[in-house]
Amino acid sequence: MRMSNLIIFVYLVIILASGNAIATDVNTTVSLANEESISSTKQITSRFSEERGGFETNLIMRIPAPQEYEAEVPPAGIKEVFYDSGDLKLKAWLLDKPADDDKHPAVVFAHGGFSFGGSDLEYAQDFIDHGYILMMPMLRGENGNPGNFEYFYGEVDDLLAAADYLANVSYVDSTRIFLCGHSVGGTLSILTSMMPSRYRAMASFGGMPATEYLISNGGYPNPFDSTNRKEFELRSASYYLDSIITPLFLYVGDQGEGSLLEFSDYFAKNVRSLGNPCEFKAVRGDHWSSVAESVSLCRGEFENISAYEALANNRSQSYSLFLKGNDLLNLSKFDEAIKIFDQAIATDPASVTAWNGKGAALGMAGRYEEALACFEKAIEIDDESDLAWENKGEALRAMGLMAESNSAMFKARQLANRW
Repeated sequence: MRMSNLIIFVYLVIILASGNAIATDVNTTVSLANEESISSTKQITSRFSEERGGFETNLIMRIPAPQEYEAEVPPAGIKEVFYDSGDLKLKAWLLDKPADDDKHPAVVFAHGGFSFGGSDLEYAQDFIDHGYILMMPMLRGENGNPGNFEYFYGEVDDLLAAADYLANVSYVDSTRIFLCGHSVGGTLSILTSMMPSRYRAMASFGGMPATEYLISNGGYPNPFDSTNRKEFELRSASYYLDSIITPLFLYVGDQGEGSLLEFSDYFAKNVRSLGNPCEFKAVRGDHWSSVAESVSLCRGEFENISAYEALANNRSQSYSLFLKGNDLLNLSKFDEAIKIFDQAIATDPASVTAWNGKGAALGMAGRYEEALACFEKAIEIDDESDLAWENKGEALRAMGLMAESNSAMFKARQLANRW
């Protein structure tokens, strides 16, 4: 009887998480901050942010955004403003000051596609109806704006700049600035969640955690050097699961979205397994008809963001404890590791990672039945965790239950081969 895969499991988690340890500890501090301190840009970083900071995209084509637009006049109650993004002065539509003198929460709504149209206001009307100050930015190269189309790169800087602009609007509460976006705007929102910003939380409606297929096959011109792999990686959140540092809510329609629905759920689970704040929800409708309900759902999350931050803080602390337990496990200090994993579970009872870690420690100590119970608890929480199924198979094998072990291992392989 052997428990080799239980040991492999623990090492796999450390390899995946190695770039995340510092960000996790700093993120805990932000989650505990009072609302006054949130008004300035969060002084935290991520692997994505650091790599992006040391990289300059190579645009081999300098072109405007590849989508036509009409020059439109804002409707009553909305005004056109200009915000600075680096040395670019970009257009946006902004809700006029309300009649009261209160400071209001605000939301930046990133439109779908590669140009802004007045009809995009319809998607965001719910925010206006519930007292939010709405800003709808036009990004670099769009709608006659200066700058070049960068296909999910410089546009992230524009969304960061939009939050900076809002923070200085007299009738905006700078501690409650949020970001959401549909389709292309949703994808940009996902990428922005990995950057230090003034945003309190973000939401994506039908955005893509992985963008390489769209860039290569979407029919739009690719302006950057496609021979450099880093160009693709820094435009795709799926390469940086450890880098989500601002609460991110993913919404995808349950009709006609193909693999995006399942992959977004998979992405969110993996982000959470590293102690970071990301949630997924399937919403009734297709890519467009699901937006209205998605807006309503994310507004509810925004209005209760303090409660979610507390939950995210527990998750982050639990993951930090897991890392400590894993270090002890690597030193073969099984009993001490189990105690730390128990603390991680007490902090976040829904942590599949912590339950797997405790099970691994028990298994390596020869306590196979107790290990099996931990892996079954992990599967109860997330029945699509291939590692939990694999570890269950190894525990059953160690107990001599070969038929049950083979069944669990087959399930693990099915899940692991989905992506």
